[in-house]
Amino acid sequence: MISNKRDIFSIIGIFIILLFSFSCETNNLSNKNYLDKTNTKVPVLHLNKSSFENGFSHGKLLKKEITENIDLWKLDLSKRFNGKSDSIIKKFLNCTNYVPTIKKWTPELYKELEGISKGAEIDFNTLFAFQLIDEFWAQEKFLANHHCTSLAVNNFRRNGEANYNAQTIDIPVFYHKNPVILNISADKSSKLITTFAGYLGINGMNKNISVTENSLTALKFSKDGLPVAFVSRKILDCKDFNEAVNFVKTIEHASGQNYIIASNKNIVSLECSADLVTEYWASADKLYTLHGNNPFTNNSFNKNYRNQLITFYGAVPESIFYNDPKVQTLKKYFLDNANPNESGIKEILGSHSICNETTFLTTIMELGKSKNKMFISLNKSDRKKYFELTLEK
Repeated sequence: MISNKRDIFSIIGIFIILLFSFSCETNNLSNKNYLDKTNTKVPVLHLNKSSFENGFSHGKLLKKEITENIDLWKLDLSKRFNGKSDSIIKKFLNCTNYVPTIKKWTPELYKELEGISKGAEIDFNTLFAFQLIDEFWAQEKFLANHHCTSLAVNNFRRNGEANYNAQTIDIPVFYHKNPVILNISADKSSKLITTFAGYLGINGMNKNISVTENSLTALKFSKDGLPVAFVSRKILDCKDFNEAVNFVKTIEHASGQNYIIASNKNIVSLECSADLVTEYWASADKLYTLHGNNPFTNNSFNKNYRNQLITFYGAVPESIFYNDPKVQTLKKYFLDNANPNESGIKEILGSHSICNETTFLTTIMELGKSKNKMFISLNKSDRKKYFELTLEK
């Protein structure tokens, strides 16, 4: 029994202190960068601090995985170029000049990369070169073995339903070992990004738009343009569809790439070379589009590819037919399906004609009115098993 008012006030005071302490602890937890390995087959790295701090957490929490990825990458460089990886990296960076463009258009991403380097205790130049996957491919003397397949559906115009933007991410197998999803929340915006440890990002979505990408190594590249990883991440920093499209059409691109950008109302496929951006539509009504790794509308070819065309055709042809079985599979799917939906897209992207041994992840992004969903498949033995992540609007 409480004997007097003084005891009552003492108890109330203790309760207030405990409540305040719990509140502070909760706030600290909500503002903490952390790695969650419990809810999905792919670890989710939650980041909500400054760019450098987010990068530092990425590097520190995934130090082992980043080191392993870079070691595998350097081994591949040595085999492909028949030399020491450190010398190859140094030579490549000395003959390119991406940093001024990166600092102009994406200074926060440069800071994030500095953070990853610091957190993982990885030499910055090595980590920077690790981001330049497409740029290494673009400047090789042969076309790289990558076969990503992407599509987008404008159901909003068709029937008012959710739009879709989807892709099989096909990259060399040594990149597959340490997948991670970045869940970044900052400046009242959130985004989900698919990647592997130590890499800024492949594709993803924010609350308003999504992006997928396909390498187009036949197109003209630039040694001082904006590299692909930085373009994709910058797209996801854009607030809406028009801002993202204008950004892609404004910059100089470091390597040939197709970007499919989608919102809950619009879709577009942009074929980008260093000096030209064109749209590609697989259907005249613009209700869907798709892409592989060959350009359909952009004819700003790099010198090596142009010479190959002249050798084969006698001149650079006005149009080229590419016999890409995966693209043909997608075209047939759309011709046979008047109302493409989530289950149908899962079925076609999981088919053996598209999903293959180099498929790292399959991502299907559903862009609706109240929320966006990302469906992710990792299990190659059962290509139709997906887990789901959601962004509320």
